[in-house]
Amino acid sequence: MYNSLWDIVPIQHKTLGQYTGLKDKNGVEIYEGDIFYAPGNIAGEEFIGVVEWDSESARFITRGYPYLTNEDCFVKGNIYENPELLEVAE
Repeated sequence: MYNSLWDIVPIQHKTLGQYTGLKDKNGVEIYEGDIFYAPGNIAGEEFIGVVEWDSESARFITRGYPYLTNEDCFVKGNIYENPELLEVAE
């Protein structure tokens, strides 16, 4: 990958995520692999989930609770840089 100065910038290909075209309730872009946090879902419980592509329905979903919307949640991190966030949720 190249930056604006045409210098080679090393990247880890496994950390690249597809942009969903959506933003969370704070205006942060949402990417595949992002960890979503909802302070209170329909049942009033906290929720942490991962944004994934669901090929069966051809859309991005939040694993574990597919009915959350981007207005309900905010991006707390991603599975590559913050995997410890998912350990807390389990």
